[in-house]
Amino acid sequence: MTKFERDVYEKFDSLKSTLNDLDKKIVKLTENLESDYHALHGNGEPGLLGKFSTLDKHVTEIEHNLDKRVTDIENDHKKEDRRKADIITWIAIGVEAVGTAWAIFFR
Repeated sequence: MTKFERDVYEKFDSLKSTLNDLDKKIVKLTENLESDYHALHGNGEPGLLGKFSTLDKHVTEIEHNLDKRVTDIENDHKKEDRRKADIITWIAIGVEAVGTAWAIFFR
């Protein structure tokens, strides 16, 4: 066997070894991808994506309810401010009426 033939066989063996290593790594990656897929999409049960969607829906509902509650509180405060303004107006009218009556009857 010539030196050239030995070099070719050695390179071929090296290449074969590298391909076998790559094949093993591909098998391992495929297994990891399968387990990741099952974790994300579930294996007969809700996976992480389904759980995330559910949580996202709940957060959206909570935010909507919170916004509604804040709006209700703001509206209640506006109504209370209107009531206070009405009371102050009626007190001012009453004071003016008493002052006018006083001026008419006691001058």
